[in-house]
Amino acid sequence: MSRMPTKASDQGWTFLRNGRKVRKDCPCLMAGGDIDELVSVLGAALAALAQRRAMARVSSTLEDAQKALLAAGCAFSCPKPIRGKKPFSLSRDIRALERSLELLDYDLPRLTGFVVPGGSPAGAWLHVARSVCRRAERNVAALAGREPVPEGLLAFLNRLSQWLFAAARWVNARKQRPEPLWR
Repeated sequence: MSRMPTKASDQGWTFLRNGRKVRKDCPCLMAGGDIDELVSVLGAALAALAQRRAMARVSSTLEDAQKALLAAGCAFSCPKPIRGKKPFSLSRDIRALERSLELLDYDLPRLTGFVVPGGSPAGAWLHVARSVCRRAERNVAALAGREPVPEGLLAFLNRLSQWLFAAARWVNARKQRPEPLWR
């Protein structure tokens, strides 16, 4: 990658890795940008988890989600499969999220109202990540109506947002900072 600004994109256009010229507000870039933002927000949530060992159930899943989303971002920027490479799939990552979600849910009390996001700094970042994840899911769904998206990405984003909600509640419960319920 060039370190010097090329100014080629100053007029609102850019090129995908496959050479296609697109406007910077095209649905593909919007969805890809949301995924990039989500990877960063997951990193902020990881940084806010002060005791990573005590929170290993959450931190390891966050790290795995970042890696899966980075791979999905690569699949977005170069949608044509490369000869000799296995097709991109998130099915294994979806199953891992589902297993982790079951473990988190098992430890949490049943909800009796809507959660007001907050609690600990890490819990609050997990709630922010959930919101960014939902936006990414909406933009990927809009894109999927027009062109192919990486296999399993919509299901992965859906599961990840559910997991992030449970993880925020779980972290806040462990830190004894439960969110208030809105009634």
